This record gives sequence, structure tokens and C-alpha cells, in this order.
Amino acid sequence: MRRLIALLVMLALAAAFAAGCGARGQEPGASGLHSSVPNLVGMQQDAARSKVEEAGYVVGSVTATNAPDAEPGTVVEQSPLKGTSAPRETAVNIVISSP
Repeated sequence: MRRLIALLVMLALAAAFAAGCGARGQEPGASGLHSSVPNLVGMQQDAARSKVEEAGYVVGSVTATNAPDAEPGTVVEQSPLKGTSAPRETAVNIVISSP
């Protein structure tokens, strides 16, 4: 009977642990696995790249578009959008204005 109770307690603890952190893919005590994507719009491409990497993300695709109101090389769009909660190492795609 004691073994059964001990087994049930261990299973309950394992389930509580999994619900508390394992279900989100986190290690015990891990923090900062998700972060808010920074605002890149209006920044020059090099500065935006640095900001992305400082925040723990990676730069994904970089495409150019004709944006007559923006200085050439300036970020005019981004995906995911600023403020989006995303896992670290997520690719952040940017669109820059072309000359």
C-alpha cells in the first residue's frame, strides 16, 4: 500500500511539473525563452540587424521595396510585428526601402 501511495505522489508531482514548465517546452528554472519582438521600422538595416540579434532573434529574409517616403536602407515593414511574443531564435523578416 505504501508503494502505491508513493507511486501516486510521484505521478502527481511529475504531472504538476509538466503542467508548470514542461508543457511550454521550458527547462526547470528557465526564463526568457520568449521575448517581445522589438520595433525595427524606421531603423537603418544594420541597426535593425543588431537590434534583432541583441533581442535573441535571428534575421530572416531581407527584401526591398520602393518606399518613396522612407530613406533608402530604412526598415519599412517587419514580421513578426513589434511587441509580438515569440520564442528566442525566431526569424524576424524585414522589408527595407530601396533607392
